[in-house]
Parts: sequence; C-alpha cells; structure tokens
Amino acid sequence: MKSKHLLIMTLIISFFSSCTKEEDSTSENMREVVETLWKYIDENYVYFDYKSINWESKRSYYLNKVKDPISEDSLFAICSAMIGELKDGHNFLNNGKKIYKYDYTKDFNIKFDLGLIKSKYLRSAFKSEDHFTYGIINDTIGYIHYEKFKNGSYFNEIIRFFKEKEVKKIIIDIRDNRGGQAEIAQNMIGYFIEKPTIVGYIIHKNGVKHSNYSAKIELKAEPKSLYFDKSVRVLTNRKSYSASSYFAGMMNHLPNVKLVGQITGGGGGAAASFELPNGWVVGITSNFFLDAKNSHIENGVKPIIEIENSSADIVNQQDKMLETTIDN
Repeated sequence: MKSKHLLIMTLIISFFSSCTKEEDSTSENMREVVETLWKYIDENYVYFDYKSINWESKRSYYLNKVKDPISEDSLFAICSAMIGELKDGHNFLNNGKKIYKYDYTKDFNIKFDLGLIKSKYLRSAFKSEDHFTYGIINDTIGYIHYEKFKNGSYFNEIIRFFKEKEVKKIIIDIRDNRGGQAEIAQNMIGYFIEKPTIVGYIIHKNGVKHSNYSAKIELKAEPKSLYFDKSVRVLTNRKSYSASSYFAGMMNHLPNVKLVGQITGGGGGAAASFELPNGWVVGITSNFFLDAKNSHIENGVKPIIEIENSSADIVNQQDKMLETTIDN
C-alpha cells in the first residue's frame, strides 16, 4: 500500500514537473519566434534609413512583451505590432489562420464608384476585357479603368481603338488598383515614348548590414509600334498601390503626362518570405524602386493636381476627381 502511494506521488510530481517544463519551453519558444522575426527584419528590410526607424530599440521592447502566460493569439498580436512599426503594406505575417498586413489606406478618404463612371460618363457605351474597362467620354477623350496589373496585352487593342477614334486625350484611371505585375506597368509605358527610356531603377538588399545594397539596375521601357503622342492623364487614389505606384512613378516624368487625384498608396518594393520557428510565414520588403529621378515611391506618388471625392459627391452621382481630370 505504501509503495502504491509512493508511485502515485511520483507520477503527480512527474506530471507537474513536465507541465512546468512544457510551459517554460513554450515561453522560450515564443521568445525565439520574436527574436527570429526581429533578426530577419533587421537583416533584410530595405527602408530603415529612408523611414528613419531605430530598429535596435524594437528588439527589447517586443521581447519584453513575451511573458507567461501568453496565448498564440497574443504572440501573433506582438509579432504583427512589430511588423506594423515598418508601415509597409507589402510586409505580412501568416499563421495559417489569419494574415496581418499594414493598412496604408488608414485615415484617407477614398471614394470611388466604377458603376457611376459606366452609367454617367461613359453612358453605358463601354467595353470590359482583361481587367480593363474603356470607352469614350465627350467624344474626344479616351477613358480606361485598369482594375489590376494582370493580362496587360489587351492594352495594345485599347490604344489602337483610341487612335482610330482620334481622341485628343487619354485618361488612365488606376484608382482602387492594388497592384499586380510591375513588368506590365513598365511595358505599358512603351505606348507613350518614341525612344528607349529609363523609367526607374531597382535596388536589392544583398547583405545583413543595413547599408548592404546592390548596384542600381536600370528599368528601361521600349517604344511600341503604336505611339500615342497626345495628352495623357493618370488618375490615382490611395488604393493605387504597388504596381500602380510603379506605373504612376514611371509615367510621372514623361512630358505629355500629368497625374491627378490622391497620393498613391506607395509600395515601392517586393517582399521575400521566411518561415519562423513555429511555422508561421513572414514576408518583408527586400528590394525597392526608384523613379527616373532617383526618388522613392514607397510612401506614395503625389499628383500634380490633388483632389478627392467626398461621400456626398458619390451619393449625388458626381465623380469630381474624374471631372477635374477631364478638364485639365
């Protein structure tokens, strides 16, 4: 009987010892996740200097937040907050259940309604193909809304159509276009140039130090057989992100082009992904784009003519941003 009690006590002690060890291990593992995340960002992120971020100070700040007891949701919140310090919409954290991304549209008034443009300004005389919606406004202005930088080959047919109609101006509306393939943006520039033109540069992170970057890689647009030599307006809002910002930044320095609308959402790089010790996947911007004048687009490309729609404008069936673009 005595030996039986001794066995039970031994099992109880072993149980509580194993629980304590498991909890300690869990805490240590979670600290390892935060440490690994901080280090990966430290060695790979490209905008510390541009954004004046003191990254070293963030390490101890976020490690000190990992205290017992801590849930997986709490750990996700800590890691997300750390990534949020970078204010970069390309960065992400994916735990298999949810994804964190920084909201670059926060505090911006963004009002856009493609249905209103179709019914009022294009008067239902429009075509939609491969993410493009296009038609003629006031008999002389070619209008294109590009929903996403994908399948851009149809742009050639749209330019051909506008040349046949002898339009005096083209409006390329990339409002609410959150990006896609940057190569398509670069390719589209070719319809508005007569000779090969440098439209920007790409720089890659190539070492663990904050100052380790590759040499600039030239991005050159080649002229197309179809050339539109008249006025072009690019219409943007804060949801014009990533490849849209590339396109706005590339077009911005062409002589016959003006940007109208809101500052774009930015997004001047591309994220490289990495698996953390607990299996979560993080993506961090590891290269960046400079326009032809060596300016960053990460925080947005600013239009020459700034204007935005209000909620009342849309309710009253008026797109003031488009009307301003038509008139200028």
